[in-house]
Amino acid sequence: RDRVVATIEKIEARIAAAIGRTALIERAKEECSRADMLDQLIAAARKRGTNDPFYRRTQDRYVRIMRRNITNRLSQASGSLVRTRELEERIEQARTRLWEGFGVSLPDHVLAGWSLGGVRAEGVFGAGVRLVPWKHLVEGGPGSQKDTVVTEDSEGERRVFVRTLGGTIEQA
Repeated sequence: RDRVVATIEKIEARIAAAIGRTALIERAKEECSRADMLDQLIAAARKRGTNDPFYRRTQDRYVRIMRRNITNRLSQASGSLVRTRELEERIEQARTRLWEGFGVSLPDHVLAGWSLGGVRAEGVFGAGVRLVPWKHLVEGGPGSQKDTVVTEDSEGERRVFVRTLGGTIEQA
């Protein structure tokens, strides 16, 4: 009977440890990146001691390779992010110069990846809602009055407004 009780206690201890690791992994997945999660798992394994199977698993060469690959990919992604932000800033500067100097506006789909004619406003509109075809016209500016559509009360009827390829707002 004592041996059976001891065996059951060992198994229960292993189950409790596995449940703890599972909870740690689930919490880490929700709260942080994969690299941070792996770092947390390695730190948690160090606290368990060198004889723990979880510790030995984190010291495996595959874990080190995985950590190195994650680090390399994150550094490549951060470099791409910096280049993307620089390009977005240059595009926005060109867009501002074109608008201020010539009254020409680049379509938002060029900047945001929208499909042509894909910008639409749909719903029940109250009187006096201003619809503009381009973001920079929200604040007003040259040409904003002629490009702006001011809605009338739709009296509960659904209406659809679409930005055309020519950059005007029309009711569909």
